[in-house]
Amino acid sequence: MSLFDDTPLEIGTKYYDKTIIAWSAELQKYLISCPHFERDLWLSREKVERDHGSSLLEGVEFREARPGSSYNTRYFRTRTD
Repeated sequence: MSLFDDTPLEIGTKYYDKTIIAWSAELQKYLISCPHFERDLWLSREKVERDHGSSLLEGVEFREARPGSSYNTRYFRTRTD
C-alpha cells in the first residue's frame, strides 16, 4: 500500500470510541457508530480519516530538537514533563 493509494478505511476500524460500520463511495462518507450518539451518523471522509490519524498518535510524546550553542553543535531534546 502506498501513501498515494485512494483506499478508504476498513469497515470495523475503531478510533477513539467510534467504529466505522459502512462506507459510501458516492458520497465519500463513512457511517459511524458511537455509544455517545443516539443513532449512527454519516461523517465526511476528511473528518473521519483526520480523527483516525489523530487517534493513532494518542499517547505519543513529541519533543523538539534544537541546535545547541556555538560551543555545542549537537542537537538536544527538552523534557516535556
